[in-house]
Amino acid sequence: MVDNRVIQSETQSVSDLAFNASNQSLRVNFLLHFEYNGHSGEVSKRFSWLTNVALDPSLLSKFAARGRSRWRIENETFNTLKNRGYPFEHNYGHGKQDLSTVLMLLMFLAFMVD
Repeated sequence: MVDNRVIQSETQSVSDLAFNASNQSLRVNFLLHFEYNGHSGEVSKRFSWLTNVALDPSLLSKFAARGRSRWRIENETFNTLKNRGYPFEHNYGHGKQDLSTVLMLLMFLAFMVD
């Protein structure tokens, strides 16, 4: 089956934003990427990233493609760890429990060796 969808995209950025009200000195750059259905013109997907990397306006679409690729790689890794015999959930390492972070790192190590 051939995929005949026409996908149009738009990428925007804003540089040198304060990370939040409490940390005005921490500056970040914001990248926003939209994909549109070429037939209807409606937004079909929306992605956004914060980074400390300087964003060259001529390379915004490449930044967006790499950001999406990184997300896909991370998602596939979590999926493999969760569904291939490793008792792993996405929320390991969140919060203040150091043990969960240690367990996560051990599972990553076992996954890499296995």
